[in-house]
Amino acid sequence: MAAAEVRARARVRHADAFPPRALDRLVRRGKAKLTPDRVRYYCHPDWVAAAERRPPAGLWQPEVKTPTGLRQTADWYREQGWLR
Repeated sequence: MAAAEVRARARVRHADAFPPRALDRLVRRGKAKLTPDRVRYYCHPDWVAAAERRPPAGLWQPEVKTPTGLRQTADWYREQGWLR
């Protein structure tokens, strides 16, 4: 099995672990837009970044590590009353 296929299957299994509608309703309540169809679309194997197509390092470098950024974003959402 090709590496890309393994990654794609892992993403689909991960998406199946959290029922999309339930997760979306939890976050957005009555304004939920995430549907099973959209989850399949986002988990499609074409949504894979190839290292050789990465932009040049001098173009952009992240300044905040992902876990820190996600935590700060969730904190801000809570402060705004968008997330409990």
